[in-house]
Amino acid sequence: MTKQFNGIQLDCYQDSVRKDDFWATREQIGKLLGYAEPTKSIAKIHERNSTRLDNFSTIVKLTTVEGIRTVTREVIVYNFKGLLEICRYSNQPKANEVMDFLWNVADEIRKMGFYATPKKIDNILGAPDSFIELLKAYKELKQQVSVQTQQIAELQPKASYYDVVLACKDLLPISQISKDYGWSVRKMNKWLRDQGIQFKQGHIWLLYQKYAEMGYTRTKTSVYLGNDGANHSKVHTYWTRLFIYQTMKTAGYLPLIER
Repeated sequence: MTKQFNGIQLDCYQDSVRKDDFWATREQIGKLLGYAEPTKSIAKIHERNSTRLDNFSTIVKLTTVEGIRTVTREVIVYNFKGLLEICRYSNQPKANEVMDFLWNVADEIRKMGFYATPKKIDNILGAPDSFIELLKAYKELKQQVSVQTQQIAELQPKASYYDVVLACKDLLPISQISKDYGWSVRKMNKWLRDQGIQFKQGHIWLLYQKYAEMGYTRTKTSVYLGNDGANHSKVHTYWTRLFIYQTMKTAGYLPLIER
């Protein structure tokens, strides 16, 4: 479905299961809200409010034409409730206006089964041929939604991994994270070193300054009794699973559950 808001086009996808719901991308809702960098701005909102927005988003593959190329990318989309939540968190001057627009779209879908502007309704009443054209367009839309639904279903294991595992904010030892990929601890640490993320100082892995203040790791000190009868301390580094997942996915490595 394509809609216009103050001259900005919104392409969204109606949910084939919940007929009164629809989905839109970060780029689209970001443009409606007036951000200069729509995708990055909405990503930051999601990161700050992930506990809430994870429930109203998923990952899909969308195919677009860029110049002479046809490109397929994985993007995050939000349902109607997620779009409203983004408006609420954004504090943008247009937020209330955009929320009203989204409510109007949802109301039209609930009442008529499709979105129709006042001009479109006048055309239907004044010209039967226009209504036939609308039905044809609606048929094409249903086909598009069916494809979209299948794409979402195909990506459910990935969405499930994100929601259940990655959304966890707990810091974990590298030994636990490496198991997600079928890697040894040694291989994982070496890979992170080769990416310029960490270095070894004595027996401790530490992050380079670029990453050190980002909250990706935390060191914990444990005390143990040595063979000499004295107490000794050992430092362990714990990681956020999400950072490693995103870094490895960019490099082409996926956890076992996503393969």
